[in-house]
Amino acid sequence: MKSMLMSVLLAGAAAATISTSMAQEPIKIGYIGDFTGVAGALAEDQYEGFNIYLEQHGGKLGGFPVRIIKEDSQFKPEVATQIVQKLIEKEGVKIIAGITGSNIMMAVHGPITEKKVFLISSGAGPAPVAGERCSPYAFYTARQNDQISEVVGRYANGKYKSVMVFAANYQAGKDVVAGFKRTFNGKIVDENYTALTQPDFSAEIAQIQATAPEAVFIFFPPALGINFTRQYHQAGLTNRIPLLTAGFLDDQSFPSLRDAAVGVSVGEFWTTAVDNPVSKQLADAFQKKFNRPPAAYLASGYDAALLLDAAIGRVKGDLSNDAAFQAALKQGADQSIRGTLKFNNNHFPIHPMYVFGGEKVDGNYKLRVLESFPDQQDSYHDKCPLK
Repeated sequence: MKSMLMSVLLAGAAAATISTSMAQEPIKIGYIGDFTGVAGALAEDQYEGFNIYLEQHGGKLGGFPVRIIKEDSQFKPEVATQIVQKLIEKEGVKIIAGITGSNIMMAVHGPITEKKVFLISSGAGPAPVAGERCSPYAFYTARQNDQISEVVGRYANGKYKSVMVFAANYQAGKDVVAGFKRTFNGKIVDENYTALTQPDFSAEIAQIQATAPEAVFIFFPPALGINFTRQYHQAGLTNRIPLLTAGFLDDQSFPSLRDAAVGVSVGEFWTTAVDNPVSKQLADAFQKKFNRPPAAYLASGYDAALLLDAAIGRVKGDLSNDAAFQAALKQGADQSIRGTLKFNNNHFPIHPMYVFGGEKVDGNYKLRVLESFPDQQDSYHDKCPLK
């Protein structure tokens, strides 16, 4: 009897040890960013926002340890799809976060969500995945592409009667132009799309000089947007024809542009000019760590980790029930850089949007809020079949 009792106790102890070991196994999260290419600087800060949240919470989300598998999609859709396959089939991840460019999102959205893997995008928000192609497995912590230009269109109404438009020829460029045209009630005198890798805009600037619109609206990935703005300023146009933009001008790019960006107006969901306690805390943490200003995607990277922290905690680390985890994610989170992170039926945020202006004060270059637009919904949510 004693021998049998001892065997039972030993077996129980072994089972408890195995159970504890399994419980402590980190949750694997694939992280994809365009760390090389024209969006590289943006992707780095997007990733650092995620990391800062992790560091503030002891490397855990929802109270559970996580292992981040970082991958570089290089702004190349074919590379991104290979990474997704590896993360799902070899690494067995249940969550993939990150995604910077809309061209990357359009390539990986189906391969991720159709495999019933959760996608937490802290960057790209193209129109097709906000509408009919929305998925219960995809959530977004930045903004839908059109939103950053819709607010610029509203801001421009009554100020300018005619606007000339330039954008990079890819999904985000088309979305952003569509957003501006949706809300601007003046005249679009011309609409131009340039190659995604085009570094020189002398032909476009000559076209602007010949047409002489009341204002110009542009959208390019960060490196190209910086090139355009510099060349625009060098041509003496900044003070003659106001430049409106969306997305690329933020605290990170402004210091390199300096006088070229003074007077430029930009639509976005966040810069360090957003005044709430979490926003300020994040900006201070980044400045202390890197001693430089951040890109806007720092905030959406932070909110992606915040969302996962809240949702993983709600399901107590058990990701085996898809419906339960979906419901946990859809509840959003408090303590966001927005105040509260809340989602529409298509899992895009309902949140404040802003138009910021570049200015120089006492020799310092900074952005300030020109106009705010509370509780903005994207323009595609009613086409999404999710409830």
